[in-house]
Amino acid sequence: MTNNNYNVQTDEQIARDILSILPDAPEDPNKEPTESPKVFMLPIRQLKSFQNHPFKIVDNDEMKDLMHSIRDYGVMTPITVYVNKNAEYEIVSGHRRVFACKMLKMTEIPAIIMDYDRDQAVLAMVDSNLHREKLLPSEKGFAYKMKLEALKNQHREMEFEMQMRSDEILAKEVGESRATIQRLIRITKLISPFRDLLDYECMTFGVAYVFAGCDPVGQDMLYCFFHENNIYPNLEQAKALQKLWDSNTLPIENIRAIMIPEETGETVKEPKAEKEKAPKKESVKFGVDELSDYFPGMNAADMKAEMFSIRFKYLFADHYHWILLFDFIWDKGVYHVSSVCRDSFVCVGKLSVQ
Repeated sequence: MTNNNYNVQTDEQIARDILSILPDAPEDPNKEPTESPKVFMLPIRQLKSFQNHPFKIVDNDEMKDLMHSIRDYGVMTPITVYVNKNAEYEIVSGHRRVFACKMLKMTEIPAIIMDYDRDQAVLAMVDSNLHREKLLPSEKGFAYKMKLEALKNQHREMEFEMQMRSDEILAKEVGESRATIQRLIRITKLISPFRDLLDYECMTFGVAYVFAGCDPVGQDMLYCFFHENNIYPNLEQAKALQKLWDSNTLPIENIRAIMIPEETGETVKEPKAEKEKAPKKESVKFGVDELSDYFPGMNAADMKAEMFSIRFKYLFADHYHWILLFDFIWDKGVYHVSSVCRDSFVCVGKLSVQ
């Protein structure tokens, strides 16, 4: 008796075998050939981080894994850059790869140079990072803010009327509602310490959203109290604090009465029907020579620009009596100097650089 062994093929295997013997489909003669982008080896020291890059570069376990990969196999995917208005190579995508290469003491990195204008570069930079799984609330907020502004700029340059608003286009692209996008953009008004508390889940989004309605001076005052007492508000307390700030009645005893009522036994003082007159402001002027030690090599215009960009701060502490916080805030062309102490908030005056 003959024993016949048969190989029984599935439908999928049969289809694959048939496709393997068929000739390739003819190419479309009208299709233009696509050129692969040119890759250049750029010196890392010549690269500039994207201006106002909203995504944080963290030296964590994921970064260590990336460093190990680059050390063993090199940079597998080139970064992308564009030439900004200062004729510099500004990184569009690949900030983490550049950071890893710097940590590995590498001097060059493969890069593709894109022909972008500023708005195109912003859109590409944001889109290249939004796919990441773990994005912090502040990262989303600043990214959405930058992308929305770039979309608005592009729409203004178009001669025809768009059928969709810029925020509607953004909402559709990122898969979030317009309301959510606006709420995330609002938290970009938080001072840096409050953004950090939100990002690292020490403050709820609702509380952060409320405090974003206070100006930076009020936020600084509240943060100093929270940090000093190691206590942070819930949503109800945050709304009460914002109400006091809006009514110009935010002395320390009222903050303490809201945050630690059982300790003080006090109740919050109701605001007066009429607002008290603000303290008289005095003009404070500094000569360029007096500030030159803090801004070496800068003229008056450069000093003003630098103070505006970094929101200049000095913090002096007397542990027994008071905390004095100077905060330079750009307001209608003048740097207002404000002080915060434990007992009250006083607007000292305004600063001008001669």
